[in-house]
Amino acid sequence: MALTCRRVALPILVSAAMLVAVSTPVRAQTESNPATKCAAWIAKKGYSRDYVEQRTGSRPPPRGNWRDNIRPEELQVGDVVVLTLWPGHVAVVEEITRGTSGKPERMRVSSFNYGRGERFIDRDCEVSAKFGVETSHWVSLAETEGYWRPRSARK
Repeated sequence: MALTCRRVALPILVSAAMLVAVSTPVRAQTESNPATKCAAWIAKKGYSRDYVEQRTGSRPPPRGNWRDNIRPEELQVGDVVVLTLWPGHVAVVEEITRGTSGKPERMRVSSFNYGRGERFIDRDCEVSAKFGVETSHWVSLAETEGYWRPRSARK
C-alpha cells in the first residue's frame, strides 16, 4: 500500500512543481512589463505624449526613439520640447521669449501629467496628480533637452 501512495503522490508533486515553475515567470513578466502593468493608465490617455497627440495630431516618438528634427533656435509656437523634469516628458510650446541673439531663452509650455511639486498617484507608471490635467508653465531653454516639430506644424 505504501508503494501505491508513492506512485500517486509523485506525479502530483511533479505536477505542482511544474505549475509553480510555469506560472511564476509569467506573473513576473506581467508585473515587470510597464505596458501591461500600466495598461489602465495608458488607456486613459493622460500622459504628456497623449496631450501632444491631441493638440498637434502627431504623436511624438517615445523616449528611447526620440530624434530631434529641429534645432533650439528654430523653435516656434506649436513645436514640442522634452523637459528635463523626468526623462521623456514632453510639452507643446505656447509662447517664446527670445534674447537679443534671437535664441529662445524662456518658453511657456503646456502638457498633461506635469508632476513637478506634485505627489505621485502611481510612481511605477509615472502618474502624477496632474495626470490628464492640462497645465501651463514657463521653462528656460536649459530645462529642455529635445526639440521636435510635429508633421502637422511643418511648413
